[in-house]
Amino acid sequence: MRLLRGKGCKVCRHPERPQIEVALAEHRNSKGISGRFGVTCDSLYRHRKRHLTRAMLAKLASGSAYTVDNLHELKARESERLLANAVEIRRRLYENAESAERAGDHKAATLSYGVILKSLELIGRLLDQFKGHERSVVNQLIVSPDYIRLRAALIGALAPYPEARAAVARVLVDLETTTPSPVKEITNGAGT
Repeated sequence: MRLLRGKGCKVCRHPERPQIEVALAEHRNSKGISGRFGVTCDSLYRHRKRHLTRAMLAKLASGSAYTVDNLHELKARESERLLANAVEIRRRLYENAESAERAGDHKAATLSYGVILKSLELIGRLLDQFKGHERSVVNQLIVSPDYIRLRAALIGALAPYPEARAAVARVLVDLETTTPSPVKEITNGAGT
């Protein structure tokens, strides 16, 4: 039996209710959940007591409570949250580095800047994931054994036709001497 959601319940109205409920079902620390999602421990307690049955908690804990649509939504939200957290950590690292420089602790400042660079790399990778999973693929046919066999077979097959053989050879030489252009490959988000 499903309980009705409370109109006045802060957790029920919270945009990240699914993650909160999973955290409650997994018996995570209430203070941690409270800090992460910005709801009070009392609100968490009331929500769990009034709006989640034992069966619902078991289903949430097993990971089978939300449909694929919800999981995609959760993934999108968590991706945005991950990026926001990475940016916040980078901001704090800058503060630490500047504070260390003011205090004359150049070793700590240097270490902070090293971590900032790693943070920037992470943010860059995250942003690259958000732009639609676009990547460049450069095909190097010239060094491929399959290409060399194909080339030899074509030239050999055209031996009885000297004009066609010369024309194909010219095309192949032109292709082999020009710089290959990258081919844009765009996936639908299923992976890179």
